[in-house]
Amino acid sequence: MRGGGKPFRGGAVFGPAVPGGARQATDGEMALIRERAAATRRRHEEAVTRARQRWWGEAMTCARHLLEKGTGRMLTDDGEVAGRLVRFWRGDAVLELRGTRTDGRPAGSSMARLSRGHETPDAVATYLINQVVLLSG
Repeated sequence: MRGGGKPFRGGAVFGPAVPGGARQATDGEMALIRERAAATRRRHEEAVTRARQRWWGEAMTCARHLLEKGTGRMLTDDGEVAGRLVRFWRGDAVLELRGTRTDGRPAGSSMARLSRGHETPDAVATYLINQVVLLSG
């Protein structure tokens, strides 16, 4: 929202070359934003599909270990995903995942709350697969 004015609808343009620092995006700019977002979403979905086809078995094995022991590691061609599951007394849990590339550089991290009863190998493996995608990115 601009200094007390109307909020931007759908998108805005920001930067030092923009008078006042920000303005509503034009219809053409909005179309470009939508196209780029759709392309990014499509590339991500394709990467998840490839990772799932290649790594689902390893992800399920790691997920079961995480659920049983509370920690686990999944090795891939591009690095490692380390996970930790912290359980709370009311039954919920937090899944923390950290990726490390083969050269030692960090490759993202995530935390997810798993409600009581939703701590399944499939759910945990899905989070692992999404972290694997970050490794290869």
